[in-house]
Amino acid sequence: YDMGELHAAHGYLLFEFLSPLTNARIDAYGGSFEKRCALVCEISQDILQATRLPLVVRLSADEWIENGWTIADSEALALKLKSVGVSMIHVSAGGNHEIQPLMPNLVPLYQAAYAKEIRSKASIPTIAVGLITRAEEGEMLLEEGFCDLVAYGRELLRNPNFLFYAAKAQGETSLIEPSYLRAF
Repeated sequence: YDMGELHAAHGYLLFEFLSPLTNARIDAYGGSFEKRCALVCEISQDILQATRLPLVVRLSADEWIENGWTIADSEALALKLKSVGVSMIHVSAGGNHEIQPLMPNLVPLYQAAYAKEIRSKASIPTIAVGLITRAEEGEMLLEEGFCDLVAYGRELLRNPNFLFYAAKAQGETSLIEPSYLRAF
């Protein structure tokens, strides 16, 4: 492996520790912001020590619900994770609540600004997500400093040949087997 990723977003277990809405613990892992972040930081340190590989942590930048996890929380946690040796933050959004009243409209690139903000405030490389469906969109995010990597996610599920189309659109076909190019 070249790197590892720890998923602490989208309402999964580690995100439940981070969110003030789901973490009602009264021990070392609940209550204050510091305590709610402790488990993610400790696990990150343990992974880094055990693997000696770069580590990415996936975070929900905003839980989109009143009194929930916010972009300010994510920025502060990103700084903590950077200090323990995490290499990059994979920035998504959303939590574990069925109704997320503060959720923005689902338009192309709707989560990219979160990656840019965390990248800027925490001075850590980021991965952007959020309805990025065209190579040109990803290239623009990279060129304009929103992120350091782009994750296309659902687009790759919807179109398993996306990379061929993207490479062709960007004029980067030298590594594609010539016989494949006839199909794209």
